[in-house]
This record gives sequence, structure tokens and C-alpha cells, in this order.
Amino acid sequence: MCNTLNKVIELDQEKTKLLTVDALLLALRWDLIPWSLVLDLDTPISEESEAPYRRAWIVFGGISEIYFPMHNARLPNGCGLISQISISELTDDFNLYEFCGLLPSFSKNDSIIEYPSKDISIKAKEITGLISIETRPTNINFIDRQTRVNLASDEEFLSAFMSSRDEGTIS
Repeated sequence: MCNTLNKVIELDQEKTKLLTVDALLLALRWDLIPWSLVLDLDTPISEESEAPYRRAWIVFGGISEIYFPMHNARLPNGCGLISQISISELTDDFNLYEFCGLLPSFSKNDSIIEYPSKDISIKAKEITGLISIETRPTNINFIDRQTRVNLASDEEFLSAFMSSRDEGTIS
């Protein structure tokens, strides 16, 4: 059950797959949950151009492999993600999670040298999506850490993740 004081809720798998659409990936985190990779995102609440954003986590549990092509990429404000996550079941109790990111590569004269869309893939046993209830406006160019923490802190995300392990998924 979702506590009304919580600032974070867990999503079902179908909603989790949509978290990467038009999102901004701000951190890859290995330091939060053992054997897991956390994508720390800002994601829009809809596909409208001025839609507010929420802070979100995608937790890949039991991670085995990651492919994140960032050769000569410069990402001053994070990495743009553009597609929903596709999931392919593998034969060894793992799944392959794939989505597209905007990872521009630059030459020495600062021109983009190839199309910035690149496929990102993660092999893991499970996926969990968590999202803040609070939103921020879309017109902020750079999101400082305090603004993101005000939406929901790492501790609030961890608490929601841990409590959902006991209670089941909230949609």
C-alpha cells in the first residue's frame, strides 16, 4: 500500500518501460543497491512539449552486462534518452533491456561527427521503476542537486524500493 506521506511510488513494468521516453539521464549509480544498477533520471509526465518533469529511478537488479557507447561524448547536463525500453527474455534467467540515448561525439573543432542516437543495452534479471510524486517545471535548463532532492531524496527512493519488496508493486 502507498503511504500518502511518501514522495516516491513504484511503477508496474509497462509504466517503467516508458520512463526513458524524452528523459534526461543524470547519473548511473552502483552505490545504492547491491548487485544493481540505478539510472537516475528526470522524466516528463507526458509527451507534451511543456510537460513538467519528475525524478525517477530505474533499478536493474542482478545486472550482468551493460553497453553504453560514450566514445568522445560530451554530456554537460546528462544524457538524453529517447525511446521506451524494450525487453527480450534470454535463456539464462536474464532479460535484455534496450533503449536509445543521445550521445553526441565531437571532433576537435567541436562539430558533431556522427548521428548522436546510440543503442544502450543492459542485461539483468529484473527491472523496477520508481518515480517522485512532486514535479518541477520544464523550463529549467540546468537542474541542481538540491532541486532534484526536493522532488525526492535518495533515501526516499531507497525506502520506497525496499518497502515494495515486502508489499508488492504499486501501479
